[in-house]
Amino acid sequence: MKLFSPTLWAQIIKELLCVLRDKKARVGLIAPPLMQLFIFSFAVTLDVKNIDIGVYDMDGGAYAQEFVSSVAASKFVGKIVAVSSQEEVEQSIVNGKNLVGIIIPQNFSRDIINKTPPKIELIVDGRRANAGQIVVSYIETIANSMGVFTKTAVDKNPDRTGIRYWFNPTLNYFWFVVPSLAPLLVSMSALGVTSMSIARERELGTFDQLLVSPATYVEIIIAKAMPAMIIGPPLGMFMVFAALTFFGVPFTGNFFLLLLSLFVHVYAVIGLGLIISAFSQTQQQAILGVFTIMVPMVLMSGFATPYENMPQFLQDIALSIPNLYTLRIVQGIFLKGQGFMDVLPSLMALMIIGTLSLTASYFIVRNKLQ
Repeated sequence: MKLFSPTLWAQIIKELLCVLRDKKARVGLIAPPLMQLFIFSFAVTLDVKNIDIGVYDMDGGAYAQEFVSSVAASKFVGKIVAVSSQEEVEQSIVNGKNLVGIIIPQNFSRDIINKTPPKIELIVDGRRANAGQIVVSYIETIANSMGVFTKTAVDKNPDRTGIRYWFNPTLNYFWFVVPSLAPLLVSMSALGVTSMSIARERELGTFDQLLVSPATYVEIIIAKAMPAMIIGPPLGMFMVFAALTFFGVPFTGNFFLLLLSLFVHVYAVIGLGLIISAFSQTQQQAILGVFTIMVPMVLMSGFATPYENMPQFLQDIALSIPNLYTLRIVQGIFLKGQGFMDVLPSLMALMIIGTLSLTASYFIVRNKLQ
């Protein structure tokens, strides 16, 4: 097969025209990813806000009031609910009214005056474990700034610790979420384009014409993959531009390296789209197939939950997911300013995944065409 054979170019042009001439296909290719970018950026928030906290203040002194005021002034607090007993604190958590309860002992102010580190007790609703851990961390930060230590502290006289947050000093969740959405939404677009390619041929009745065409199996695979390779990376860069201008996410890396990474990422996912398309009889089946694999790809990529927190067998499976590596690349280029050698291992992993998936798609498509 010649790389620039007329048959191959004819197939590529045909695939591009099928996508670009169809008004619904054009709208479906561009509008949903952009809508999802803006919706998910605000909906998929990692911040904890408007949390109601129950406070049982048995001290009532000036230092106890100062501590409660410091907690109430924090951005994560919705309102402070004053209660009159520990049982009331516990009942408010059982009923779901408060996420966290704070119990301030009677000798709180006296201990501060005597320069004895006072303690407080925190009761957390474990049904909302992630949010509870975040709120406890916030409260402990406030408490430690006043020399107050929680009941669960191991070291009764710990040294003061200065905390600095690298790469995201303001802990702005936009800096993590928005860049991470670009490869995820590009994956969905690339899978959508490639998964409907062969299914569209079957649905429109042109599949038999493809069987008797002079195009080889390799040319068919390349032609079906090219629309995603051409459209996907520019769409991803447009999302990057939106992250920089609309959401104010800083960019410390190299744009050309990011564009190259998006090309490699699309290369890694198009094989999956062709496999879905080969097994789909209609475009509706292809769309369902895309959503079937996109959900676990997102969940196991490290976007929703840290990769290291998953069980070992899921971590092993996640190593075959392209989004896992692309998220590391995008976040590294955006916030850490990583160079080519830093992201090379992830790029090599994407190349291996793409080569294996395209090889598998070649044999599957050839089997379906025979």
